[in-house]
Amino acid sequence: MENQWILLGVGGLFSVLLTLIAYFMHDIFRDFRKLQVEMGDQKTELRLIKVDLSIIRRLLGHGNGLLKSGSGNYS
Repeated sequence: MENQWILLGVGGLFSVLLTLIAYFMHDIFRDFRKLQVEMGDQKTELRLIKVDLSIIRRLLGHGNGLLKSGSGNYS
């Protein structure tokens, strides 16, 4: 009879631990989806800033107004 109670306790503890793990995994995946959306917004903003900077450079007469992607030199 004592073994049954131990087995029941271990099973209950295992069930609670699995429930907690599932909750935290769900939370992590939800945060990851939000991060993906925010990264997409950041990329869009970066493209708009590059276009604006290219237009400003062209208006000021500095080069042909085209920026090389990833060059990091905007002066």
